[in-house]
Amino acid sequence: MSSFCSTGDFMLYSRSQQIRPLVVLASFTLALVTQATTLHADVPVKLVSTPALSSDGTTAVFSWRRDIWTASTEGGTIRRITHHPAMDVAPEFSPDGKEIAFSSDRSGSIQVYRVAAEGGSPTQLTFHSEGSVLEQWHGDSNELLVSGARDNFWRRSERLFRINSSERCR
Repeated sequence: MSSFCSTGDFMLYSRSQQIRPLVVLASFTLALVTQATTLHADVPVKLVSTPALSSDGTTAVFSWRRDIWTASTEGGTIRRITHHPAMDVAPEFSPDGKEIAFSSDRSGSIQVYRVAAEGGSPTQLTFHSEGSVLEQWHGDSNELLVSGARDNFWRRSERLFRINSSERCR
């Protein structure tokens, strides 16, 4: 979620409810109306969703047109990280900035994946039939906090789980 503060500066709110200021004088969203690195080089970038910042604040990752993209917080050309007909959403940088975790329905249900921050072939990390949704990286570790509905018909079925980002969870 994002909004502008009273001074006009752009603020990003992470899914963990921590406020991370991004003093780009609204140029982040305006700079995203730049050239996309696709076959259609002059497509304006509008209505991005689920933005997140790298730990050093120099790069933003977001979902747009069902894929994951990155952009410098200074503006410029955006870079496509994933390219798949499925919906890739809710990206989050790893604490070291080398990987991006995200949720996708490319396997038929929403599952959690990871990919190198430069792009490449994503690795599926969760495989539950009810799906799993990325919430955030867990501290400064290699673990992810994911949520998912699990078989409890008599009470709320939503649960939180910690998974290792380098291992596939079955």
